[in-house]
Amino acid sequence: LYAHFAFKRFLRKHLSIAHYDAVIATMAPPEHLRLGAWMNQHTGTPFIADYRDTYDNRIMSTTFRPSWRERLGIDLKRHYHRRWMRRCSLLVSVSRPLLRMLSQELRVGNSVEVRNGYDPDLLEPQTDMIDRGYFRLIYSGQIYPHQILSPFIEAMEFFLARLTSEERGQVRLSFYGIADLTHAANLNKHFSGLATVMTARISQNELHRALSQSCILLIFDYGQTGVYSGKLMEYVGMHRNILMIPSDKGVIAELVQNGRLGLATGDPAAAADFLFARFREWQASGHPMFTGDADVIAAASMSMQTALLAHAVRQLVASSSQAGPGTGKNASTGHRSPR
Repeated sequence: LYAHFAFKRFLRKHLSIAHYDAVIATMAPPEHLRLGAWMNQHTGTPFIADYRDTYDNRIMSTTFRPSWRERLGIDLKRHYHRRWMRRCSLLVSVSRPLLRMLSQELRVGNSVEVRNGYDPDLLEPQTDMIDRGYFRLIYSGQIYPHQILSPFIEAMEFFLARLTSEERGQVRLSFYGIADLTHAANLNKHFSGLATVMTARISQNELHRALSQSCILLIFDYGQTGVYSGKLMEYVGMHRNILMIPSDKGVIAELVQNGRLGLATGDPAAAADFLFARFREWQASGHPMFTGDADVIAAASMSMQTALLAHAVRQLVASSSQAGPGTGKNASTGHRSPR
């Protein structure tokens, strides 16, 4: 909070001698949005609000049952965000459902979807990096209490039951990023006969190497149907088969299915069939078949997504300039309208 006030003091002085075509304020923390709205109020600079999440992520969960205290807190957040968004010219968020919800909640008309993206130069996917010695399945990221894992556990049991003891020895299951060690221990009990790895944290380079060596990348239902995860885009950029189980029937499942990136299902038997088919392909050729749509994969890159934002910003700045020199002028400050 101190940094927020210090930055605001700096902006007051700085904006007396400089002006900008637009200001992009990214949530979180909310102070960024507050400063963006303040800058628009005092200088007329077009204000772009970029929401990586909602003002309270719990409202996206289908299982959230707030107490009266929690509802009061959410209502208070909504009140302030609506007040700041009165000055917003463009609302940006990472998925269509999230954008629709925010547009309705915050009453902003002009909006654009800009997803999280992967960096192709950082990932450099190589098919021949897949481990030919082991059929590797990997999950990366935290596992939360509200996520349902029983369909995956059942699918793994079905899959392993179809393998010989020698083939089961070729399967490796890894979980990276599980901070709750108790939760990890409980999960590990279900796979006591399988070689598993569970770690709280590894470096980004180590994770990318592990992902590139794997055959199957795992996603579990988030209970938030409108949100793409950042790790999903890394998965997409790896050109590896994705298994999402159970499927939340939201945007992640839609991307996996429409992009032919793997399987999104709530059926453990179907998931087991998928794993078994990829396992046999891996045994035969050293890597499972991957049929991902090249256009869908390319569109998920960071450069493609930021190009969408750049286009929207250029349009906003151009329309602001055409509105005339009087637009945005604040009588109390005397600041000029942005070019």
